[in-house]
Amino acid sequence: MTKFLKQECQVTPYQVGDDGKALLNRFGEIVYGEPVTCKCRREKIVKDIVQSNGAVLQATTRYFLDEKYEPKADYLIDGAVVLTAEEYINERGTVEGYEVYP
Repeated sequence: MTKFLKQECQVTPYQVGDDGKALLNRFGEIVYGEPVTCKCRREKIVKDIVQSNGAVLQATTRYFLDEKYEPKADYLIDGAVVLTAEEYINERGTVEGYEVYP
């Protein structure tokens, strides 16, 4: 998968509190840390993502990242909030990368 990752993106993780959850500021917004530059492949697509509360959001971009950095939902990727991040498993059953929808 790595040989197809010819682009770069900025992944910004959220800061984690003592309880293991994302830190929130006084306005209830997630507090983010420093961005990390990752190799990626970016594709324009249209996909409906169903959230846990039943809301349906439309993703217009898909990113493929390698296994070196695991993105999570609510991280930022190129400034957009990650809706879902799915593991990309190879034929040996190990994580080869991630498919991310902001």
